[in-house]
Amino acid sequence: MIRSGYYPILVAVLVAVAANSLAAAPVKEVLIQNTGVGTIDKPFVRAQMSAQVGRELDPAEVSKDVRNLFATGRFSDVRVEVSDSGESGVALTYLIRNKLRLVEPIKMKGAKYLSEEAIRDLIDVRPGQLVDEATLAVEGSRIVERYHEGQYPDAALDWEITVVDKDTGTATVTLKVAEGRRVRIMRVVFVGNESVSARGLRGTVGLTKWWNPFSWSGSGTKIWNPFSWANEFLYDADRLEAVRMSVRKLYLSKGFLDVAVGTGELTKNDKGEFIVRFNIEEGSAYTFGELSLSGVTLFPENAVRQTIELARGEPVSPAKVQFVVESLRRYYTSRGYIRSMVKHTLSPSKAEKGNVLDLAFVVTEGSLMHVRNIYIRGNTTSREDVIRRELAIYPGDVFDESRIRRSKRRLMNSGYFSRVATLREATPRLDQYDLVFEVEEQRTGKLLLGGGYSSVDNFFGFVDISESNFDISKARNLLKWPPEAAKGAGQKLRFHGTFGSEKNSTEISFVEPWFLGRRLSAGAKLYTRERDYSNFDVRRRGGTISLGQPLRNAFFSRADFEYKLEDADVSDVTDTNEYVTADGDSYVFEYESQNKSQISLTLTRDMRNHPYFPSSGHRVVLSGYVSGGVLGGDTDIYGLTLRGEQYIPLWFDNVLALRGKIDVKSEDGDTEEMPTFDR
Repeated sequence: MIRSGYYPILVAVLVAVAANSLAAAPVKEVLIQNTGVGTIDKPFVRAQMSAQVGRELDPAEVSKDVRNLFATGRFSDVRVEVSDSGESGVALTYLIRNKLRLVEPIKMKGAKYLSEEAIRDLIDVRPGQLVDEATLAVEGSRIVERYHEGQYPDAALDWEITVVDKDTGTATVTLKVAEGRRVRIMRVVFVGNESVSARGLRGTVGLTKWWNPFSWSGSGTKIWNPFSWANEFLYDADRLEAVRMSVRKLYLSKGFLDVAVGTGELTKNDKGEFIVRFNIEEGSAYTFGELSLSGVTLFPENAVRQTIELARGEPVSPAKVQFVVESLRRYYTSRGYIRSMVKHTLSPSKAEKGNVLDLAFVVTEGSLMHVRNIYIRGNTTSREDVIRRELAIYPGDVFDESRIRRSKRRLMNSGYFSRVATLREATPRLDQYDLVFEVEEQRTGKLLLGGGYSSVDNFFGFVDISESNFDISKARNLLKWPPEAAKGAGQKLRFHGTFGSEKNSTEISFVEPWFLGRRLSAGAKLYTRERDYSNFDVRRRGGTISLGQPLRNAFFSRADFEYKLEDADVSDVTDTNEYVTADGDSYVFEYESQNKSQISLTLTRDMRNHPYFPSSGHRVVLSGYVSGGVLGGDTDIYGLTLRGEQYIPLWFDNVLALRGKIDVKSEDGDTEEMPTFDR
């Protein structure tokens, strides 16, 4: 029997050589001995061996033979004994034990929390397969993990292998499960915390009550009973260790450098409930004394000192100290001194008594480095010029690590690559490096299919096909059979269609992000949209052309200009009645077809940390538009739209998104009232 989690040593090479002369002695005999049940296929074994009679004994060859035999998956134990043959040579004996062949499904005993079907789904062992203790131990690890997830921390497995037929090497396996007691953590207790409240500790490490909605979708609380003060979190040794480290990190940030936080102890209270107790020895709190800086000669010391965002009397925080070290180093590396180093020392203050530490930063300034060449590696689809145009650093520039990081961020935000790494390679000149961008491309095409139902639109479906790394110069490849990819130029092509009983629309768009070789995006879009209302039907046909460019040193980071030409046709008007007002004037509801010619300017400020899945930051979009007048068309209106989004990170990787919109528009020129479609 073997307990899950124990892995026996399977490889044992016993080279029993008593004298150095035997190590180089010739092999006189190679024997194969069966140490288990069943029969050994000796020709098959010899085919995996390199040791031969007549050759000198080579321990490396013997080790390789053992590895090869294990790699076949047919043997559970392989050993090699070397003995004196008595004929001025040695004899090799390969001691081999077969794995057993399972003849029936594994039997289960003791499992209650998990059903037999659930356990069989977790292990990949079926009748006819070869098994041994090691194989079953690996398979059993998934079962134990599932028990731990279900709050059975003491769950253990015993595998019992019974030989059925020694001649054929068949066996049966019985799995005995010792589930142990289910542990439901009711409370977490901190003992010895005098400077930090228990509530503060609980909030820092992310422990919440069952009723906290921000914990329901995260990795924290799991709701067992919504009507009781149930588990704070699942019992998990890794989670307890994470809690312990979080508590220690909090104390370190407050200057308690000698804090000791014990491992979470599982105990019971007077009510028989399981609780986890963390014993804390806070120690003394330390504060900063004198803050010194030395080694600065290339730049004004006052300018460099501004990166030290620490103050005398502030709690000594190792994290803050390390942040300052990195800030000082970035000050130099962003100016090309990439070999600069920053060290720090903490020592008892000479001017003040008590738990006061002086902090000294020592800078070792390197030499100025430049970029000789820039190489791109790993791009199999994207053109090299598409990658190079996103770089913020060029050959001959100072080796500025901040611009290198900006280049990596641009390449990742392009959506073409799953990984971007940078390397620097030495050159014959000591003041130059070659810079290498290694990229790993990812799929850039998307196909989305969906549908739904609402009381307004009834049943509808949609299809969305897009390629964010399109190459229009290779579009003819799509007409071949089989079609070939038209990718690599960084252009964006998208088709969207919506189909339903109440609305239908199609749209095709194309964007060139680098128009005329400049960071100027040019786009075009054609669309048709049909919608059935209760009193009339509308069909819109139109198109847009647009130009956009990033802005520098401004509140808004991007500006986009667009011209739109649209024709709206009205049909199937049901309300043709004539109405009379209280003043005796008659009127009818008029639904006229309209032609709209409109220009718009959109300013965008995007400070989100991720373009697709933001968790912090904000986005502001201000758009103004004018239609009619000198542009022609049937509508003379103007308007202004302001939209804003704010993303706030919460507990357990949840994000709160706040969105708002203000839309103002008015008639202009000879237009008597706002057109129906623009109200």
